[in-house]
Amino acid sequence: MNNQVLDRLALEKSWSRSTLAVYRSNLKTITSLLGDNTQQIFNGGEKVIIDSIKEMDTKSSYVKSNFINLFIIYRNLDDRSNVLLRKYRQELGNNITVIKKENDKNKDKTIIDFTEYVNETNKLIDNFPTKYIIRKLLIELGCRNRDLNIMFVYDKKINNETREKAIKDELNILHIRSKDMILYRKFYKTASTYGVLRNVIKDTKLKKTIKENYNNGSRLIPLNYIDNFSRFIKRNSVVGETDIFKAQIKYYKQKGDLKKIKELSESRGTSLQTVVENYDVASADNYDSV
Repeated sequence: MNNQVLDRLALEKSWSRSTLAVYRSNLKTITSLLGDNTQQIFNGGEKVIIDSIKEMDTKSSYVKSNFINLFIIYRNLDDRSNVLLRKYRQELGNNITVIKKENDKNKDKTIIDFTEYVNETNKLIDNFPTKYIIRKLLIELGCRNRDLNIMFVYDKKINNETREKAIKDELNILHIRSKDMILYRKFYKTASTYGVLRNVIKDTKLKKTIKENYNNGSRLIPLNYIDNFSRFIKRNSVVGETDIFKAQIKYYKQKGDLKKIKELSESRGTSLQTVVENYDVASADNYDSV
């Protein structure tokens, strides 16, 4: 059944490979919940679809809304009416908004104070350089733990031998140059979507601290932590990278600095829409002119 629906959807040439992968995943879940009647329901009327969704063994309005989207897209292929489906999707959307606002209130109570965290980080520069470096990189880029599995390179140019070693050991490269630093990230969570990320870092204190404590070709994360680098990062950052990112988004949201939020989404390797939906920053439309 899944293949029949996917074959129809694939006729729409605008779908990306990743979008079809999402549809495939949703279809698998729908089939597991609806069973043998799945194809019949896909070909049925709007009321049949809505009743089937309501009877599903899931209370999640978000999950049901995703399923309704797929039914609407599928029916659009034959120009069938989706008035009732859109109305039901709106009802689900209202439920999602209420739940999200309540969750955001609870999350907001536990988010760290970003200004305090930055100030505490700056105090570490002399006595705890590794802690300082890790925290500054997390703050600078809004990145994840995996991103900081890096090798420091001081050569004027990154040679092929260095690149091959980095690829072999799945290391990202922080290139220390005379006036700035460039972090090349090939190995990170969303690399399959965004490719190699290149970020210029101009923090002179951070660069000076790195040069004083790490040699050319050395790693930030010790080899004995290579199978659990998140543990090493968390031990030095104290606060988890997700909590740091949440605090940043809250801080810049309160300042009204939408441009900085957009920059953080790009340097993290996350779509702006994902940041908007997860952190209730603002409508994505507000970023069009940034």
